[in-house]
Amino acid sequence: MYSKEDKRLQTKDLKLARVTQNRKRLELEVKDDNNTNTKYIVTVHTWNELGDVVKVAFCFTYKSISYALEAEGGKVKLDKIEEAGIGHSSPADKYLFQWVDSGRGQWRGLRSVADPKKHLCINGQNKFILSSNSDEFRLT
Repeated sequence: MYSKEDKRLQTKDLKLARVTQNRKRLELEVKDDNNTNTKYIVTVHTWNELGDVVKVAFCFTYKSISYALEAEGGKVKLDKIEEAGIGHSSPADKYLFQWVDSGRGQWRGLRSVADPKKHLCINGQNKFILSSNSDEFRLT
């Protein structure tokens, strides 16, 4: 079953995910800002598969163009939606993540479906990276 909804991706320290441009390259970062500005909205695509497997894809908009969060080769980047092919059918694994239950209620980790199956984390510069460690997130 497929569903799609607009949310905000929030870290445990209440920072929100957003797209920024740095030297002609788009990056995903977190910012300590709790206003309801649309720059913090993420479209969450969810596929519930057999055996209770849930996969999600995250799509962000920057300057009227939609980008999918991509995890490939151990790195995080943003890819235009047209190239990602995200819609009702499940896209390539590099655009998919699975929630990892941390046992802390609404706060959960996110692990890439694509190999090497690393966790989504925030580095010291507030940028998204893939790591063997796990940060916790929630959708608000």
